[in-house]
Amino acid sequence: MVRNIKHCQNCGKCLDKRHRTKYCSEKCANEMNRKRAKERYIKRGLRKGYKEGKKKTHCIICGRFFIKKTANHKICSKECRKKQFEDIKNLRNGGNFPRLKLRFEIFKRDNFTCQYCGRNVKKDKIKLHVDHIYPKSKNGKYSRDNLITSCEECNLGKRDVLLDNELLRLDSNQG
Repeated sequence: MVRNIKHCQNCGKCLDKRHRTKYCSEKCANEMNRKRAKERYIKRGLRKGYKEGKKKTHCIICGRFFIKKTANHKICSKECRKKQFEDIKNLRNGGNFPRLKLRFEIFKRDNFTCQYCGRNVKKDKIKLHVDHIYPKSKNGKYSRDNLITSCEECNLGKRDVLLDNELLRLDSNQG
């Protein structure tokens, strides 16, 4: 007569008649519960689209790589989100940011005058822009050598056109 022998569902050890559970010990029961919880977590994640092959990207604040959860996901953690809001707050409160300082230095260098048409802020009441000589769309850098003061009309009219240096010199000598 063959008896029905029970085995532990976690480790596979033979169970005696005294074991009324599916596991040989409390340790095996806890381990099995952890495994099941992990499987449920993975299944739930796969249903939501958090697949293992999801695209990795880097955080725009700290630069660490992380797995994107949505298409717009650009910040890796709550700490980086707080830092982003602090930066925005400082900008609104007149914080010392290098780009704003450089922008003002370019205006000051060019005497608050459009370098294309020669109009001035005081006389002509124009709105000034900082324009890229070599446009950003053509790999132009945000540096002092590549920036020039221009009025709103000239900057919007020029757009991303790369002008010749000779053409600029001729226009400035005639005007």
